[in-house]
Amino acid sequence: MYVSRQIGIKLDAMFPRYEMTSEQEIKPHTRIIKVGERVRTKVFVNNKPNWKLGVVTQKLGHLHYIVKLDEGREVKSHINQMQKSAIQKEEEISNAPTSNSNLHSVKITILMIINLSTLLLLKETG
Repeated sequence: MYVSRQIGIKLDAMFPRYEMTSEQEIKPHTRIIKVGERVRTKVFVNNKPNWKLGVVTQKLGHLHYIVKLDEGREVKSHINQMQKSAIQKEEEISNAPTSNSNLHSVKITILMIINLSTLLLLKETG
């Protein structure tokens, strides 16, 4: 020890003072996307990226997937170029049950309010 410091020599570089962990042992957390999940995937058209909606049809490994786009074609996509999506397909939205009777009653109520307000305006001016 010299002035409260350990003097290093060339042999010290060969034998580290503390245990080192291998970079291979540290595994990064990868996202998991299941088959059948709705995703947005990056598709390149004319060397420009576009995000298209689709459904995962097949998993090819840890990072690659086959995605069937809403427009009908299938593309192979890396997980880095995919995002989970909550946006439903247009057909699914149109098939969703809607209550037309509630919408109709709201329209009638709005028309009645408009008619009453015009009658009140006519009484005040006349």
